[in-house]
Amino acid sequence: MKFSDVLIAVATINMVFVLIIYPLDLAFTSALGLANGYLTSGFVCGLVSASVAGIVFAGKIQESRKVAIAKITVVGGLLNTLLGTIAFFGPANVTYAMQSYNGQYGTLSAWQWALWQALCADMLAFEFVAVLAVTTIIGLYIGSALRKPKKPKKIV
Repeated sequence: MKFSDVLIAVATINMVFVLIIYPLDLAFTSALGLANGYLTSGFVCGLVSASVAGIVFAGKIQESRKVAIAKITVVGGLLNTLLGTIAFFGPANVTYAMQSYNGQYGTLSAWQWALWQALCADMLAFEFVAVLAVTTIIGLYIGSALRKPKKPKKIV
């Protein structure tokens, strides 16, 4: 699988994810509450979007399944780490980091607050990428298995 194919597969996963996340968020949060519904919709959305990409890129993935799935997962993880880290440093998440501090390190200086916020961003990135890796691997495997490779036509 070429690098350009990997990038297009990751873009496909993210595009499908963005297109279906909001309706699933609404459905799951109304049924399960804000925290459980949001987390459930993210997990379901990850599986569905990776499965769609697995179906679309089944031929390329089946050439070297483990390597292709690993490449797509790693590039997707990199993209989501970057986006998650950027998003974390918005005002609402800075407030979250400050409110989640329970004084375990005493009174913090400005530099230590920056380190605490970075630690919170690392935690968030770890959680996102862990869920992304699981859902992407499972979804790509299922999606690529659903679509059988085309058999070459015999020329007589």
